[in-house]
Amino acid sequence: ITTLYGSMIANMFAMPIADKLSCRSGEEVMFKTIIIKGVMSIQSGDNPRIVEQKLMTYLPPAERKVEEK
Repeated sequence: ITTLYGSMIANMFAMPIADKLSCRSGEEVMFKTIIIKGVMSIQSGDNPRIVEQKLMTYLPPAERKVEEK
């Protein structure tokens, strides 16, 4: 019966929590990568518009902000 309880706890609680943590970890790595690349570009003296374009390449197309001119 303890195997049943262990299996139920793993499938109901532990696995969903592990999936959420994995997803959030990937997002955090992406954000920190964008921050580091942005700081490095600013430090090298790139034009702010160029920096923005470089950093937009890290985002998926659905999340990119479309500017109206």
